[in-house]
Amino acid sequence: MTRFKTWKSSVLLIAPLELLLLAVVISLFITAFITAAKFTKGPLSITALKEYLFGLRSLLESRTDLDADTERSTLEKLFNQVKANCAGTVITKNEELKEVLQSTCQNIQLTMESKKTGQRNAWQQLKDTAFGFHEQYFSNAIA
Repeated sequence: MTRFKTWKSSVLLIAPLELLLLAVVISLFITAFITAAKFTKGPLSITALKEYLFGLRSLLESRTDLDADTERSTLEKLFNQVKANCAGTVITKNEELKEVLQSTCQNIQLTMESKKTGQRNAWQQLKDTAFGFHEQYFSNAIA
């Protein structure tokens, strides 16, 4: 009977330690998964933004008629995804993103200047969105 009591007390002592170890291991796995998912989303969101900007730039250069409100809405969503998934330094150090954003901003400016008065408000909002992101992460004014 004493052997059973000794075994029972040692089991009760080991079980909480095992549960604590299990909780620590589970929390480490969850942290690793979240970190891996975040590092995967960052490059994907930057790539999606760059592809969109390349497409928008080519449409602006070809003088295709665009809906500025739709383009602004899409651009804002992509900017927000990049901001949520990437550190500011990652965005700032991406030279390809900087170049395509700068040339797209210049094309938006040129297109906006040629629009009629009724359409200028939507184009101004698109311009403000693009220039705002550029100034936030690439700080120099667009030449």
